Amino acid sequence: MHGASILAERPLLAVDLTGQHAAGMLSAAARDAGIPSVTYRLPHELGRCGLLTELTPGQLADAIAESLHAGAPDGARADRAVDVWILQQLTGVLGVGGATPQRLAAAVRTALGHITPNGLLSPSEQELIAGDLFPAAYRQQITANLVRLDAVLGELAAHTGAGWPQKPGRYTCLAVDTVARSAAGEVLTALVMQWLTVQVSGAATAVPAVIIAGADEISRAHAERLSDACEQRGVPLTLMFRHLRDDAARLIGGGTAAFMRLGNHTEAEQAAAYIGRRHTFVISSYTATRGGNQTSTQGSSDGHGTGESRADAKNRGWQDSGLFSAGITSGGRSRTTGTSTSRNWSTSTSQADGTSWSETATRQRVYEYAVEPTALQNLPEYALLLADRSGRALQLHAVECDPSITSFPGVSSEPLPPPGRIQHDAPPYGDTPPAFTSHPDPAITAAGQYPVGPAEYTDPAPEPAWPDDQPELPWWQKNRPPDQS
Repeated sequence: MHGASILAERPLLAVDLTGQHAAGMLSAAARDAGIPSVTYRLPHELGRCGLLTELTPGQLADAIAESLHAGAPDGARADRAVDVWILQQLTGVLGVGGATPQRLAAAVRTALGHITPNGLLSPSEQELIAGDLFPAAYRQQITANLVRLDAVLGELAAHTGAGWPQKPGRYTCLAVDTVARSAAGEVLTALVMQWLTVQVSGAATAVPAVIIAGADEISRAHAERLSDACEQRGVPLTLMFRHLRDDAARLIGGGTAAFMRLGNHTEAEQAAAYIGRRHTFVISSYTATRGGNQTSTQGSSDGHGTGESRADAKNRGWQDSGLFSAGITSGGRSRTTGTSTSRNWSTSTSQADGTSWSETATRQRVYEYAVEPTALQNLPEYALLLADRSGRALQLHAVECDPSITSFPGVSSEPLPPPGRIQHDAPPYGDTPPAFTSHPDPAITAAGQYPVGPAEYTDPAPEPAWPDDQPELPWWQKNRPPDQS
């Protein structure tokens, strides 16, 4: 699907290193669309694919030497430099007839003292390579390098023939057959990467895009060199890895990366780390407290008192004159009596009820994966997560890439018209709207609720039996559909 979208606007170079013909559907789609395309099976069709016709002798020597020492530690730099120098010397001698893999393998065997088949090297080339090209003392020092080159180039030259054509102009697919991993296969992969770099860098008009399926087989140095060439020419480069580890984990970054299901937990963590982390606030604790209180107070007091008081007072006074008085007599008498009674009582009652509760949530700022590794491990088979870093911020998109989408009804390969030209209010009855019958109610007739059907619109349900004491309802009320008001 991705290759077809690219092929619609520019030439495409596809390399399938999976050994499982992953680019087969793309190649078939290109042929069905009438696009000039060709697919070569490597290494059996290496001779006719024209892969090495555009490599200079120096580029061929560099590609072979780098493939032999790809991933080697720094201590192998001396051996790599010696291999490059040997190949450059041999390709310099073979420049007239072309430094093909067959002629280069024959030159290495000649340098080792073997007799080469007739026709591959000219007598002058054989004499120069076996004689003065490498002095005797120097030849003794580089014997191990020549043996290593002979072992690799001999297997590669077995699949190389003559008459290499030029590549087609629109779509080219180089697919590696399902073979066991070998040194010659690694050399072939390095040659393919070198050829891709030359094609992108040296394109005069339409620069082709590049898609590599099974990029786990290429070294990081070759991938970075091809990426630099594509970036300078402004063409898309797509690297598809089976596993996210080793060089694949070091190559992702910038641009856009798409992740499908990653069953291995380490690879899922690598992808989650690439997508990045983010700060979020999550609830770290939650406390709920509920309580109640009830107070009841009741009191009663009763008081009783009785008081009584009584008082008597008597005053009596008399006055009597004697013989010498005129006989005057006086007197007085008083008496007072009193009684009082008092009584009091009181009653009091009080009651209080109360309920209390509290809920507390605590949020904590955490720094965690934007996408958890388990989400990448459980992606559906035909789904991928697209992480776009081309802008200032990371954009995540969920993509459904099931090929059966094209078989759904209503799917069209033609582009849709502009949004302004789409008819959103198309009639529900097709191109020709149905006629409507008249109705006793003008409002219903104007709304067009009853399409023309039989002579009279009848409800499919049986007509209800109305009581005799009710007046006869109009026709349009008795036969209206239940969902009409």
